[in-house]
Amino acid sequence: MVDPHWTPTPDNVNALPEPVRRYIHDLETRCDPAGDVRALSLLTDENAMLRAKIQEMREQRP
Repeated sequence: MVDPHWTPTPDNVNALPEPVRRYIHDLETRCDPAGDVRALSLLTDENAMLRAKIQEMREQRP
């Protein structure tokens, strides 16, 4: 039985049996060979954090 709160974090994936880890790695490689989806996801997160920081700094201005 799988914990309903399980998420595919690096630690959780690395704790899986080798055949399952290899399958996930191969699937990721085939679906996004250049890593574009991952890069866009990271950039989206970074953009949101920077916008929040800018807003915070604007609110602190005299």
